[in-house]
Amino acid sequence: MRQFLLPREYAGGTRYSLRETDLRITLLQCLPKGPKMDSIVRLATEEGVARIVPLYSEHRLLGSGDHSGRQRRWERIARESFPQSGNPRLPVLGQPRTLPSPL
Repeated sequence: MRQFLLPREYAGGTRYSLRETDLRITLLQCLPKGPKMDSIVRLATEEGVARIVPLYSEHRLLGSGDHSGRQRRWERIARESFPQSGNPRLPVLGQPRTLPSPL
């Protein structure tokens, strides 16, 4: 579980205390050009995202090649960023996919 500083009201004002939550966030991220996805994976891992799903957009070529090398790179980046997250679980990285319908 991840810990968050949550406000608690009391007579003298507001006090912040650490509380655990079982909130699990999934990031749906369109694949950007260049190495920007590396930074996105790093920052999302540090913030405690539970799952990262790369998406193809209509502006991205679908036949842009095999992503297995990039997938392994993103997994390595997530493992390296994991200690800063404070999250007990490493995020799951999904395979790049298209969104079947608008959300």
